[in-house]
Amino acid sequence: MEEVKRLLQQGALVTIGASLLFGLNWLFDYIAYPLTMYQMGSLTGAVIMTLASIPFNYLLIMGYDLIGKDMLGIETLKEFEAEQTNATGFKLYLKQMLTRSRLGTFVFISLYDPIPATLYMRHRERAFKGLRGSDWKWFGISTVIANIFWIIAIATGIEVFDYLYGYVIEIFNFLKHYIVG
Repeated sequence: MEEVKRLLQQGALVTIGASLLFGLNWLFDYIAYPLTMYQMGSLTGAVIMTLASIPFNYLLIMGYDLIGKDMLGIETLKEFEAEQTNATGFKLYLKQMLTRSRLGTFVFISLYDPIPATLYMRHRERAFKGLRGSDWKWFGISTVIANIFWIIAIATGIEVFDYLYGYVIEIFNFLKHYIVG
């Protein structure tokens, strides 16, 4: 019963933490990033937002460390990965996936967000103690991976939007000319 209670508490904490991270990232990734790239041009906007993502993500990591709770489930994931128990079924599959390619897991998480990717690569004994040594390397690599992904996605989205918008204007002008007169 105690284990169920602990799992429910951890689940609630992860839900709150992930929701908070998702909300802040949503504003940055889906509002600020595209608007900046659209207004400033793809290259200038990409440089500005890449540079802006560094303090943004670092401040979020500092907040995570300051709270000192595993709000993203990363420390729990690392504990599970390090367990020496005989896992079966889904636990065995998950454990094999995580331990086979820690670097692959890092890249996959980086495509989503540099924060959990950096926290995932941080040594367990340094949890909630800021970024040190190699943590900065993982933070930098993850930031580059995430920003390349977003730059490609948003630049493509802007080009598609501009292309379709041009056709909509042409159709509108055609209809206006031939229907209205």
